[in-house]
Amino acid sequence: NASLQQFFSTIAAFDGFDWSSVSERRVDPILDRCNSIPSAECARIFRIFRMVESLANPMGTQVLIEAARDVNLEIAQAISQKQNGYERALWCYMQDKRIVEGARALAHIDNLPKRSWETMKNLPTKPIDVTPEMLAEFGRGLAGFFWTTQGRGDRCEVEHRRREGDVDCFFAHPADYIDESFGYGEDGQFEFRRWNPAFEVVFGYHRANGTTDVFAQGGRKVRDSLSQIFARAVLGVDHISETVAEDCFDLELFK
Repeated sequence: NASLQQFFSTIAAFDGFDWSSVSERRVDPILDRCNSIPSAECARIFRIFRMVESLANPMGTQVLIEAARDVNLEIAQAISQKQNGYERALWCYMQDKRIVEGARALAHIDNLPKRSWETMKNLPTKPIDVTPEMLAEFGRGLAGFFWTTQGRGDRCEVEHRRREGDVDCFFAHPADYIDESFGYGEDGQFEFRRWNPAFEVVFGYHRANGTTDVFAQGGRKVRDSLSQIFARAVLGVDHISETVAEDCFDLELFK
């Protein structure tokens, strides 16, 4: 509850709150105060708690440490002294909310379906200099591929993050097909919303040996084509040779 008190000290609606009414096992007064404040502010608080809860596990702690390094913070020793995963995640949010936002992205990537990953071993090994211009060109290449082959992806933002193990990760978010849904906005009004969601394409380039992990749904042919786009935009290579297919089984043994 010391962590909760620190968190709520930044929220005006909790000014004057009697923290002596709260024990480690009785937090109902906090919930009662949340339910008495404007619904939009209450919803914002609960969104933060849901983010924290999603990272309150061993994997969450690992990606929190990694995400903190992306904002030049070294927190491994500090969070090792926290009592549990919830306290670790909430503490990170209070240090810098970018840590939690980055960690959620990393955790999501690490949990993508394994069947849609492919390891490409025939890309060249070379140092790369990631620039905004490179990311923009890469995004245009991916958008062009998906637009001409699948009728979606006319826009595509690409983010870069250097992960531990000397791996350059590129997270691409092409626009998916337009969708429509009913729901409630932040003002509580029921509305019909038309929006353009995004889907994910991920590249993990291992500088040491050129091995590249590719996540994309659609099968090997799609991932091969995307690897060609990656090689041109990121590695400056016009064409990569096809990987020689290896037999899954050595049937000669049965002779």
